[in-house]
Order: sequence, then C-alpha cells, then structure tokens
Amino acid sequence: MAEFAEQDYCWGAWSPDGRRVVLSDLFSHGGPVRVWDVSTGEALLTLLPEDYGSGTGAVAWSPDDGRVLTFSLDDVGRLWDADTGEQMGAFRAPGQPLVAEWSPSRTRFLVGGLSGVGVWNADTLEQVISYPAGDKLFGSWSPDGTAIALAYAIHDLVVYPAWESLEELVAYAKEHCVLRDLTPEERTRLGLRHDPDQQASREPAPADSKPAVGQE
Repeated sequence: MAEFAEQDYCWGAWSPDGRRVVLSDLFSHGGPVRVWDVSTGEALLTLLPEDYGSGTGAVAWSPDDGRVLTFSLDDVGRLWDADTGEQMGAFRAPGQPLVAEWSPSRTRFLVGGLSGVGVWNADTLEQVISYPAGDKLFGSWSPDGTAIALAYAIHDLVVYPAWESLEELVAYAKEHCVLRDLTPEERTRLGLRHDPDQQASREPAPADSKPAVGQE
C-alpha cells in the first residue's frame, strides 16, 4: 500500500481509472491540492500550492477521467486538465464548498457550500440551476442524472429534479404547472412590454356606448 507525504489531507477523489487520486487539505489556511499516483505514492501534479493564499475545499474527478475540479475558500472553482495540470477555466463558486460531484453524463457538476448550492455547465462554467443553501450539506446525483438529493443539517433529505436541457424543463413545466398570461401589473413589475391584444381583451366595453352614426 502506498503512503503519501505527511499532510493533513481530508478531502479526496479517485480517478475513474483507479490509478490516481486528488487530495485537498480541506479548509486549511493554505493548500495544497495534489494528484498522486496510487501505486507509488508519488505526487504527479500540484494544482494548488502549499503557499496558496486561501484555504482549499472539495475536489471532484470527471467521469471521463480527463478533468479535475478544485475549490478554494476565496469562492473560486477551477477546472484542470487531469493529465497536464493545466488550468482550463475558473468561475465564482459558493463559499466553503462542502459538495462537489460530476453528473453521470459528465456535462454538468453539482457544487454546494454554505452560501449556495447549484449546478454548473461543465463546458461554459456557467451556473444553470440553483437550490437552497444550508449548513452541513450533503448532496449527490441520482445514477441516471435526472435528480439531485440534498440533505441539510436541520431538514430532511430533499430530492430535486435536475433537468439536462431547457427543453426538459419546459416539458416538465407543461406537465406540472398551470400556464397563464401575465397580468399587466405583473408585466410592469417584471419590466416586460405590455401585450396590446391582452390589454384590449381585458378592457370592458363601455356600458352606455352610443350607436354609430347612421345606425340610429
């Protein structure tokens, strides 16, 4: 069994091929985050150094074996090439990330912290779904990627749908929601233009309207 260098690592994730592991010194005042060879105990990559100016958080390895997610206490998430250690992108993430997990489809990932919980697009690194935040959070994808289970310190386990696309969300809304037109007041509040046809349909006909000329 390989032994790693002395370090207070307390967060890790295996590579899908089972040959490497990424370890993070969770919530330390510095770093590091490194990728290790499981068979030899050799450090292969240093993603965040020991003298990194902020503590580090959760880590996650993509199902396709090629990417690693890291998080730090300065509310930054980073995406890395798992083979070269090159940073592929960065994005604003929830504070003190406790949860980081890729979707089975590897197109999205779940991130949860004390200041927020959400799903990000793995290509654009943009947040696409938001869920309620909570302390001592646990979260995980369903095996088919259609739902996310979140457990909070003071609440029961809650299962939310996790739509893969806008089309799926629209289809769900049509099946479960009652659709109606916005009222003029609601359109004003949302900064939307008023629909002339809708406005005309809401205006009642005058009760004492006079007949047109020639119809007396």
